Amino acid sequence: MIRVKSTEIKNLPRELTIDEFEDISRILNDVSILEIEKYSRVFGYLGADRKDLNDLGFKEFGDLVKEFNEIAEIKRGMTQKIEIGGYIYKSYEDGEDFKLMVRDMAIIERIVSESPERHLAEIVAVLFKREDLTASEHYDKTHVKHKAKLIREEGIDAELAMPFIVIVTSQLAEATKSALLDRANELVEE
Repeated sequence: MIRVKSTEIKNLPRELTIDEFEDISRILNDVSILEIEKYSRVFGYLGADRKDLNDLGFKEFGDLVKEFNEIAEIKRGMTQKIEIGGYIYKSYEDGEDFKLMVRDMAIIERIVSESPERHLAEIVAVLFKREDLTASEHYDKTHVKHKAKLIREEGIDAELAMPFIVIVTSQLAEATKSALLDRANELVEE
């Protein structure tokens, strides 16, 4: 938590729900909003009084932004099981390590491209599977959207998603880099 005058506001993934994290990401990634206004909106969204924000000195506001962006080390490892809507979902089986599957990655890539500013709950929905569902039921767009809605409504904290997001983004970046290098090599050879 950080303090804006007399109000404490959340800033750590373990304090924020996935829904809140997505809303904050949407605000911070909105290119139509100037930087100072972005953080003013984020702090207001998290409960800071608008008058208190407007009465801050610019250096004090800058220090708050810096403190807000200082993410403490994520202590939680890969979460194996979560309960959503009365059902148990697993990201990987007992005795195994988490493995990002091609089908998961393809669906995640589509989700991110369709909704670049609000997709964290959908990624979690894809990665956590119910044992009693078939693959086609699990990957069904409607099921993924419904599960993402439940993840948001049940207030699952954003820290749960962080280790998965690190893996997804690093593997996506690696695949993109590899594809670009392959294409560059093809162009050189032509």
